[in-house]
Amino acid sequence: MRFDQNKLLHLVLVAILIVVLLSQLIIISSSHEQVPFIEISSSYEIVPAQSEVIVSKEFFFKNTDISTNYRRGYYNYIYTAIPSNVEQVNVYNGANTLNFYEAETEPGYYKIEFDERVWYSDTYSFNIEYKKPVDEIVSDDLFLFYLYERGNNVDVTILYPEEYILYFPFDDISVEYRDHDKDSTSMSAIGIDEWNRNYLIEVHSSDLKRTETIEKVYSNNEDISIIVHYYEGEDEWAQHMIEYANTSLHLMEELTGTPYPNNYDINIYQSIRYETWGYGGLNKGSAGIYLLHSENEITLIHEIAHYWTRNEMYEHAWLDEGYAELYTYLVLKNIDQVKAEKKKINMFNTYYENKDIYSIDLDKWEIPENLDKDNFRETHYVYNKAFVTLYKKYGYKN
Repeated sequence: MRFDQNKLLHLVLVAILIVVLLSQLIIISSSHEQVPFIEISSSYEIVPAQSEVIVSKEFFFKNTDISTNYRRGYYNYIYTAIPSNVEQVNVYNGANTLNFYEAETEPGYYKIEFDERVWYSDTYSFNIEYKKPVDEIVSDDLFLFYLYERGNNVDVTILYPEEYILYFPFDDISVEYRDHDKDSTSMSAIGIDEWNRNYLIEVHSSDLKRTETIEKVYSNNEDISIIVHYYEGEDEWAQHMIEYANTSLHLMEELTGTPYPNNYDINIYQSIRYETWGYGGLNKGSAGIYLLHSENEITLIHEIAHYWTRNEMYEHAWLDEGYAELYTYLVLKNIDQVKAEKKKINMFNTYYENKDIYSIDLDKWEIPENLDKDNFRETHYVYNKAFVTLYKKYGYKN
């Protein structure tokens, strides 16, 4: 019997295509299940006198990508995040200096070239060292910096002078504080799986003081003074806040028809996150309003509004926060309509974008004692939902 050569060729081509497709499926599946595993052991040394951070990282790279076993076979480079404002960058493996350069296709990342091939299941280690200025200087005794880490398992040690205090507010990290030597203290953030975000850290002198004050008698009540306590060098911030406080108090009295309901002065403290419990601002009644050093007048208005909302003794926490947000919008609308409109739009958008994600009974919601990574999004959503609920209730015109 004569065999049709065209038919044979067709069958061979089909068979080849099936094999190729199956192999690609295996590779794709494997690449999703297994990726190179990266452990990082990092040290951040804080040098307050130079307002800089000295960073040292040791990388442990393991090729767990099974697809390289039969496709490409090895890795010989890696991309890693390095801040843009670093100095004296040094990348090495033992005595060998490694080539590195900024990745054109990956902004904020550097490509590190290995000096050997890392085959499937093999490991490779290398070091990166650099120094960088702190990310923000609030005063001579208070500054902030970011931890830049990208890895599967990361251990970070932060060294800082013993006369300084470090605030690390996140619950997803196991933190151990310990003495390093007689001149410095250290903390270690241990065992983070898939560290893929930047952590903002506050470092401040243990004798950090708000050494400056501005006082102004409230124009509607000469028995009440507004006093702003702020860090040295933050005069512009303080002056801005005291003017907004005076204006906001006046507008709150007009909106509510009720005079300022307390007999004590209003003290406003420029603060660190430890004092605000993770929030942007905190109204502590007669003890004063604590505003995070980075906050603006909108947060101040919200905290001033609480002098009225708490006087109402609302049954549910969401009403207290909801009315504070509503009053903030109405006060702001009388001062800066553009900012007020932007705030309203943002709050409505946040509510509608998240209303199917969070199922929260407002009447059962309680304000978290500390705002952190685990409860931030939900709390932010409740504030927005409370505002939208009250805004709709009173039917304000758009």
